[in-house]
Amino acid sequence: MEDEEDGFQWLHKASVLSGDDGPVQKMTLKDILDRKPEWDRREAEIWKYLSRGEVPLFLAAQSLNKSLDDLILFPALANLVEIDPRRRSAIPVFSGKRHQSTLRTYKTVGIDSTALLTLSLLNLIDKAFNSFERIIVPHSTLGWLFHEKRRATFHQPSRIRNAHQIRHLLAIGALEKFIPSIDIDIELSSQVGDELAHFVSEAEKEEAGECTQRIVGRPFPVHRIGSLMDEEVDLSSHKNVLSSCQSIVNKLRQKGHITAEETKNALSYLQIQEKPWPQQPEISDGAILYLDDLAITHFQHLGILEKLKNAGFRPIISPRSISEINGLISYENISGKVNEVIEQIRSAIHEGIKSGKIKLSRQRHFDELHDQSILEHPSADVILLASDCKAIISDDRFLNEHVFVDDGINQAPIISSLDLVDMLHLSSSISLDNRLEYRTILRRAEYFFIPLTADELSNHLEKSEIKDGKVVETAELKAIRENILRVQMSNWLQIPKESPWLEVIFKVLSQVLQKMWREDNNVSDNRARSDWIMELYDFRGWTHILGSEAGVNSVKAGRGAHLLRIITIPDYMSRESKNEYWSWVEDRILNPIKEHHPDLYFWIVEWYRSRIAYVADMDFPKDQSNGK
Repeated sequence: MEDEEDGFQWLHKASVLSGDDGPVQKMTLKDILDRKPEWDRREAEIWKYLSRGEVPLFLAAQSLNKSLDDLILFPALANLVEIDPRRRSAIPVFSGKRHQSTLRTYKTVGIDSTALLTLSLLNLIDKAFNSFERIIVPHSTLGWLFHEKRRATFHQPSRIRNAHQIRHLLAIGALEKFIPSIDIDIELSSQVGDELAHFVSEAEKEEAGECTQRIVGRPFPVHRIGSLMDEEVDLSSHKNVLSSCQSIVNKLRQKGHITAEETKNALSYLQIQEKPWPQQPEISDGAILYLDDLAITHFQHLGILEKLKNAGFRPIISPRSISEINGLISYENISGKVNEVIEQIRSAIHEGIKSGKIKLSRQRHFDELHDQSILEHPSADVILLASDCKAIISDDRFLNEHVFVDDGINQAPIISSLDLVDMLHLSSSISLDNRLEYRTILRRAEYFFIPLTADELSNHLEKSEIKDGKVVETAELKAIRENILRVQMSNWLQIPKESPWLEVIFKVLSQVLQKMWREDNNVSDNRARSDWIMELYDFRGWTHILGSEAGVNSVKAGRGAHLLRIITIPDYMSRESKNEYWSWVEDRILNPIKEHHPDLYFWIVEWYRSRIAYVADMDFPKDQSNGK
């Protein structure tokens, strides 16, 4: 509801009509907080099942009161603009269990909703559709698209308008961002929160020669954190810097910046929202006003926030308020892009149905409403496609960890949109550069468990520049590194089930590293690129996925064997390359291990000693041609 008062009246009427068992119920804040632990437990349980790949994406979304957009599109688009990989959300659509398989061409395929979202995100949906003779989509797909688009639309445009207004006021200097210059009062913070405590500490600081009044604009009373608004905080010791919104309105009227009618309306509104502070100070001309979130909300509602600067004040807002504003505007932008993606899917399916390329699967009927809400989702309907398709494209990790989908009578191979990108390249529908670009986009969007291939890593490393003995990361190399590290920082990788993904990562890293050491390559460049690879090759970063005790044991027992891949020199190297390579191995691997991990160094030396002894004791067959 756009109008807050109308919205409240609607909710009140709905709760009365619903009764005790209806969809809209009245609850006190205490009732809600009493139920919160159970809600949190249930949500954590669902996320745990999702991280293990034990529940389909659509079912997890419904259980979390979310849509597929919320689990795939929204976080993917947000990840693409997030600089810090630690703040990016996981997109768990590919299974690390899948092995690289021989790709085939299929004339008829089925596509589920998850793959449609990925293909549209890559702007690849038209090329994908054109690569098949016939495509079958679940009958419920069109209805699902309608509901997804409706949910993706931001339903509180007034908050967006307010956010844009504040950003504009910040841009023109009518509002300023708070920059603390004094330590926060820890005891006060524990009672009222960091924002208000920062404002009070800043307002009370004394500076030589400073005569400008500092006032904290905050409605009275202030409730103690965690008290469910039952306990007021005694802030009488800070009375000289605390002022109500009503006092600021009266000052604006006194200075002639609002009319009598505006003052009357503002005070009538604020008398319901707040009380005056006991013994609050008179506000001086040119005062600095530290405005908390509640004060900003009231002044925006009254339309007087922009008048404060013109009245000679310096209104200042907290970084947290600015962060929330930026978040709202960012969400608005992402919401618009989500709608574009959904519209692209709808349009492509509509044109495909018109041309006869796309066919809807048969519709299922349900007797119970609750069955329909879950089982009529296109991701649940995908099993029905097995009888009509040669393959099914799905980006649901719960599904594509399997080789086939089986409806009890028919089987159809399962491929992912990532497999489809490779198929499009093999059929010359997209170039090698396109293929690598799509993989990079998915990595930057934090699609988990994208397998690393030797050709792509070699390609990106060879194109990278070397400066001061280090690799200058391209966007592609950065995406590979950050995507792998983001998986490493999470608990999504399931061992041993998804160990194939990790094994391929280590195998490709070691293969590419050693193949770089050819005679025609610059030695210093080889060293720099090998150093870059070794940062990812460190086995110790993955021990947490085995559990604390098993992880420690794996470092002791497995790290040496892991390093042997790198230390063992391949036969195809020339003598000169072997010498250069061994020099790098000693500098980069063996010497640091000898200094910091002598037990591991001793294990490696003993392994080589036993290996040499074994080879020396071998009986080689005589060469019959010369009698030796």
